[in-house]
Amino acid sequence: MEDFSTLLNKLSQSNFPSAIGGCKNYKHNFDCCEYNITIFNDYYHDDIVIQTYDGYMIKLHHGSIGDTRSNILILCDDMKIINDPNWDLKIFLSKINKNMDKISNDHIKNCLINSIFYAIKTKFCIKSSDPYSPFWKKCSALFILDALLIINSCKLSPTHILEYAHNFKYNKINSQLSILNDCMGIERATTSLLSRMYKSTICLSAQLQKNDSKIIQAKYNYMIKNSLLSNCYLYLVYINRKNLLELEPVLHNNTHIYYMLKNGFDIENNVLEIFKQAEIIQNVANDLLNHHSRIW
Repeated sequence: MEDFSTLLNKLSQSNFPSAIGGCKNYKHNFDCCEYNITIFNDYYHDDIVIQTYDGYMIKLHHGSIGDTRSNILILCDDMKIINDPNWDLKIFLSKINKNMDKISNDHIKNCLINSIFYAIKTKFCIKSSDPYSPFWKKCSALFILDALLIINSCKLSPTHILEYAHNFKYNKINSQLSILNDCMGIERATTSLLSRMYKSTICLSAQLQKNDSKIIQAKYNYMIKNSLLSNCYLYLVYINRKNLLELEPVLHNNTHIYYMLKNGFDIENNVLEIFKQAEIIQNVANDLLNHHSRIW
């Protein structure tokens, strides 16, 4: 694969600070994983996916050295600098490293607050007969999973979540993972179900005019081939969580989107069970929030 500096020159981005993050940088990746490069050019455009002549895929993100959002800063930790003409990026990453405990705690808190919000939204939607209630329940569970990853000093990488989770130390906090598994439906993963989830995810990606279908396809094919069915299930649900949140303001205006999300999320409609699980998730999030509030 051609080196990243050459690629940035071809894209006329060589004057901006840039760095590589993601699982390839952390040496914890599958063969199908892409390279994640962030160009700190203050342009907030959509991500760009590039496939090189030798088959590697690169996902280009845009960022800002002035960013203060913990959900962004936490992804910058341990990045490897590619280009930094004025050492601005080195200073920025050094500050992140110095304040990582504070950034992590802020992100954990925000994830747990989001989990509580979407658990409450789930119950409200059930009472108002809104068909999106089970979507928000899974969304709520995923935010707790995000929090647990950071609590256990793991990276936020949807492709590798189960690998990280299997190595969690057994304690009272991490024991909540079994409850989340029950609420997520991961045990339902079969090749036929994953095929339907994958096709809907790809269709939705095209509908949103994203260009990440090649990455989704590569990861899906790899995980199916290697019998990583639960990993694949969780990866597809994570991708659709992002789509769901982006579409939240317009969800009720398009029934076609509803059915794509329904398949992509693997949604069931047992209202009583959904309400019960939302209560459980909300209680778990509250307990974790109270626990970490004492630490903070």
